Formats: sequence, structure tokens, C-alpha cells
Amino acid sequence: MRPEERRKDLYSRLAREYEYSSRAAFKLLEIQERYRFLSPGTAVIEFGASPGGWTEVLLQLGCHPVFSIDLVASREREGVVQIRGDMTRRETRERLREEMSRLSLAHAGSIVSDAMVHTSGDRNRDHASSYLLCEAAMSYAGEFLSRGGSVLVKQFQGDMTQSFIRKHSGRFRDSRVVKPRASRAESSEVYILFTGFSGDG
Repeated sequence: MRPEERRKDLYSRLAREYEYSSRAAFKLLEIQERYRFLSPGTAVIEFGASPGGWTEVLLQLGCHPVFSIDLVASREREGVVQIRGDMTRRETRERLREEMSRLSLAHAGSIVSDAMVHTSGDRNRDHASSYLLCEAAMSYAGEFLSRGGSVLVKQFQGDMTQSFIRKHSGRFRDSRVVKPRASRAESSEVYILFTGFSGDG
């Protein structure tokens, strides 16, 4: 077995051992351990929630409530508001607004996105598709993110990654690119973390 296959198998085994819905849970756990951007007791908006590995980590960290948005439903969990819909569509944004209002919430402390389209095998096309999902996630910040809040998005790294960071970093105190150990070494997948939202736009 190649080293990369052994590593993938390790995180799959750990996910079963710790009863996470997916090995992706360890990506979020590692980023949180390194940067402590999620805080107990704060609301989180989560895109690409299914099958639920990140949702489970968010609840484990004490984030509450979690607004989980995906085209596919996950298992129901206490403290989670599931919204089935396309994150790029206006009606999904309106549904989120309604659900937050129902809980008397105007803002969330963090927005996290593990959303990804089905890969095509074409690196440029996959990068462009992931870029558009990242832009969609960032578009929620102006309305839904609290001052001082954070955004974490997944992107297939490519020629638009640095321009994406430059475009949005002006609204945040800090930004960085993170490659968790649980990500495949040969994959261009990275996570971009913005912290310290200024509250502008």
C-alpha cells in the first residue's frame, strides 16, 4: 500500500473509531486545533454539510446552533437546523434568514464550507467550480457574519486562488491557506481561513 493510501485508510479507520460520519471531520479538527477560530456557544453557518462529519465536530466544540445547508439531507441532530437547498440560490439564502430570525439571531460567529462539486478530472475546471462555490459562501458574510467572525472555505487551488484571497482579505484581520494532514497529498484541495471580520460589506 502506498503511503498516501495508508494515510487515507488511517483517517477512515479513525472516523469509524470516533464515530464521525466522514474522515473530513479530522480536517476541521486540525484547523481548529491550530487556529482556534470556532468558539463555544456561537452560531455557525455550514455549507456542504452532508454526510455530517463537520456538523458533528461543530457540535462537539459547543457551537450552537448550527445551520447546515446542503442539497442532501443529513441525519437529524439536536442543535442543528437543516436547510436543504443550493447555496447559490436566493431561496436558500431567504430560508436561512427565516430560520435565523425564528431563533432571534441576526448573525453567526462563523461560516464554514466544505462544499464541493463532483470532480471532473480536469484540474482547471474543478478549480473554477470550487472558486464559484467559495464566492457563494463569501457572499453570505456581509449579511450573516458577526463582526470579528471567521470564514473557512474549501477550494481546489489554482490560478484564481491568490486573487480570491486578495479580493476578500480586506474585510478581515487575517487570512491564510491551510493544507490539513487528512487531505490527500496529491490533491490540490486546500482550505482558506479568514478571521477577524470587519463587518463591512
